[in-house]
Amino acid sequence: MSSKQCIGKWCLIAIVMLAMTACGAEDAAQSALPTATQQVVVGDEPEPTTSPVTEEPQVVLFEPPDLNSAEVIAPGQFAIDALAGHSAESQLFPGVPYNPDDTVPLNGMPPHLLVTFADPLSAETPFPAPQPQLRVFPVDAYRDMYAPSGNNEVEERINAVASALYRQIDDIPGPIPVLPGTDGAQALKGRMHYVDFEGGSGIAFVAHYTDAIAPVTNDKLHYIFQGLTDDGTQYISAAIPIAAAFLPDSAETVAPGVANEVSADSNAYFKRIDAEISAAADDDFTPSLATLDALMASIQIDMSTPAATSAVLAAPTATATPIPEPTATQPTSPLAGVVWQWQSVKSSSGDLPISKPAVYTLELLDDGVVRLQADCNYANGNFSLDGDTIAINVIETTKSVCASGSMSSQFVQFLQAAQRFVREDDTMQLVLDADNVLNFVASGPVAVAAVNPTATPEVTATAVVTLTATPEPTATQLSTPTRSATATPQATATATPTRTPTPTPTPAPLPEDGDALPQNIGDLAVSMSVSGVASSYAWTVAPWVTYDDSAEPVTAGIPAHIVVSYNGDDAAEALAAGQRLLIIPRGVYQAQWDDNGDSTVSNSLAVLSSWMASQAVTVPQSGIVVLPLVAGENDLAVQPAFLETDLLRGVRFIGRFNDFEIPVTNGELYYVFQGVTRDGQYLISFMYPITTNALPDSPEAMSPADAALYEQSYDDYLQQKRDDLDALEETSWGPTLAQLDALITSLQVTE
Repeated sequence: MSSKQCIGKWCLIAIVMLAMTACGAEDAAQSALPTATQQVVVGDEPEPTTSPVTEEPQVVLFEPPDLNSAEVIAPGQFAIDALAGHSAESQLFPGVPYNPDDTVPLNGMPPHLLVTFADPLSAETPFPAPQPQLRVFPVDAYRDMYAPSGNNEVEERINAVASALYRQIDDIPGPIPVLPGTDGAQALKGRMHYVDFEGGSGIAFVAHYTDAIAPVTNDKLHYIFQGLTDDGTQYISAAIPIAAAFLPDSAETVAPGVANEVSADSNAYFKRIDAEISAAADDDFTPSLATLDALMASIQIDMSTPAATSAVLAAPTATATPIPEPTATQPTSPLAGVVWQWQSVKSSSGDLPISKPAVYTLELLDDGVVRLQADCNYANGNFSLDGDTIAINVIETTKSVCASGSMSSQFVQFLQAAQRFVREDDTMQLVLDADNVLNFVASGPVAVAAVNPTATPEVTATAVVTLTATPEPTATQLSTPTRSATATPQATATATPTRTPTPTPTPAPLPEDGDALPQNIGDLAVSMSVSGVASSYAWTVAPWVTYDDSAEPVTAGIPAHIVVSYNGDDAAEALAAGQRLLIIPRGVYQAQWDDNGDSTVSNSLAVLSSWMASQAVTVPQSGIVVLPLVAGENDLAVQPAFLETDLLRGVRFIGRFNDFEIPVTNGELYYVFQGVTRDGQYLISFMYPITTNALPDSPEAMSPADAALYEQSYDDYLQQKRDDLDALEETSWGPTLAQLDALITSLQVTE
């Protein structure tokens, strides 16, 4: 990926699209609705001619792993209640090879436990199907099966589900990830919520899968459940047909007026149906949604029994009998039975508080196993105690790139340097050396996510901010702890440290900026109109992030600033989705980078100033550097306009940020505004996803002409798309450009 520009999930989408373009195996069920099937007219057959015989390309299949090595749970390890009077029947399923050339994406499955209710299923049964089904997949085997093919979609979907379960977000933008691959697109999703079961949890929702843009009918409506066990080893996927009292049963019973509504404006139609599904009572569905939630909640998986082997491939076994609950054992270690949250570091530089203790946790189990969360990463290993001495060894950790300013790697490093511990009631100290002590507070036992899933740390957005921004401690602020044979000075237990905010560093502002940073940026109040764009907005103060040109995917470094989020998202979600407004002290920002010998911010601000000086409405159609940096090169910039109010002046455009030669589709375009307040104190940076009917929702939906030009010359294709999008009316976008412009021009910032 290029050095300096990726909006988290959109990079992921770009990579997936590139893989799809290369192997022709795009998952239509997880991207967007397919277009109507094109008709092929066959004329008179030509006279047969003699031509060289060419060999058919050989189809490469990726076989599922052997059952003995897949860690599949056995029928006797699984229990679930009956459905509509039918007991669950469980059997081991040997798996299906993955064929990248098949029209059904992710068509291969590893060996797994298949659970049915009265209706038998076969290898050819699609997902979802007219028959209820539940499958329990071994996570590692699923990942390993697809790894040789170069298709990482299974990994990404498992991680996406794990992240949603961790964050408990209200909605997942776009289609909700589902395994296995679905036969049809997820045209509609609704009523997303979470259901816990013994030893795990999952996402439940109502979905409609179809092969074409068509009315929602009961014969394609399903209750879907996607979950994980707490230890991350088993993935539970269920699909149960349901019927809504207010929907037609099939295409044959759709009223003519509904068909016309879909043809006239399918987006408006699906929004209406989604609203009806959301407003309906549980009992308006058959089976009742409450009944199905209770069914999922009744799942029990006995993880203490050894994994299944081929020797237990027998006739289906009824498994409605509950599994006896294991007997809990009392902790014997003085540190066990508690989840410890990292509160602060006591070092030679003073007591440095950790701004997000909830995402830095440590759990020391009686069996010598250590489990921890280090911001967006998870890790495990082992530890040993001898009196008050401790040795922690981290063996396995995820490699996710956390947000700028994260202490993820430092936390792991510090834990492994711990030499002694001191516990007093709800507090614990890990003594690293004479200069460094980690302070922890007990938060009680919580479910610990698996090492493999990637999750995003939660950041709480608040509408009224009165906090002084506190810089996150960095590795340079702490003495590097090392293990040594030297005796460590005796440490005494202390009460939970008081988190006293420390002043934000304030490099000297540029002369023209005056006092570029107020005494407390948290004293600023933000207001704006979001009519037609969002349902709500909130703002919070993000802390100072130290400049770091080794950070990936882009150089890090930004002073304390305001993050405005929308539609109930917290700050982390807003930044990941590219759906945010930032208010950044301009002079401090520029000085922060200049002092590190990096002129990127200065150069970008100079370009922005030149556009504003001429009130430019013509900007380059590519190559614009957006502040703060986003990952991916700007390869498309259209619809530029100059905006100004009594508060601000700046330029807006619609852009894409991408590192690959992929088609231009909805889902990757952003309305972008870059401007400054008239007093020069603040940079205003705004991004918001935008779509248009002039673009397809997926590469498969490209017009034949666009597809041909794309194959012939990508540069010509991309230029054609720039010109086409530049020529669109402002009302051709959603939200409209007028609505987004109004959000910017309504912005008010007061102290």
